[in-house]
Amino acid sequence: RRPDARLTVAKACWYPDSANAKALCSSWTLAKAIDFVINHGVKVLNLSLGGRASDELLARLLAAAEQRGMVVVAATLEGRDEPGFPASLETVIPVMACDANGRIQAPHWRGPSFVAAAPGIEVVAPIPHSRHTLISGSSLAAAHVSGVVALLLQQTPDLTPRQIKALLQATAGPVANPPASADPIIGLVDACAALAQHVPGLTCQ
Repeated sequence: RRPDARLTVAKACWYPDSANAKALCSSWTLAKAIDFVINHGVKVLNLSLGGRASDELLARLLAAAEQRGMVVVAATLEGRDEPGFPASLETVIPVMACDANGRIQAPHWRGPSFVAAAPGIEVVAPIPHSRHTLISGSSLAAAHVSGVVALLLQQTPDLTPRQIKALLQATAGPVANPPASADPIIGLVDACAALAQHVPGLTCQ
């Protein structure tokens, strides 16, 4: 079957400087955006963002999203001593970036129990003023994983968020330079291997 997905954009962030590709968000604007997607039945929520402090309102909204069957994918913080929020929540799929060879920057934190790794180093991405550049970061990797989740839901729409997270972990490959500690478990997302679990006859190289 051909990919069949609709993209909904809920704008919750803004650019404080037109020359800077880094956007800012607030808890209030994010809460409004998450409430919007919950009420509109969105199946996959990509949060290519993160903060250091947890937020009770956002945590409650994301828990409600999971209870309604929404898969939430969140970027982890890079070079910090914690995965960040909301990536630290067990109800979401936390994601970190790897390069084309599956190499990651080993995290300095422990937990969540499983972290998905996906391409996010030197990816062509749009920036303000209709330009493009090479950008690296877990935000880009999170978008990649969200796309894999959408493919899985296209094939098997009744998969729950927990089943999808477990499937991604079970079919993930090893990263090229795994951290010395086994906590967290970091797996390189394999779209074909994950889809093969629900597409008869699909073979992967």
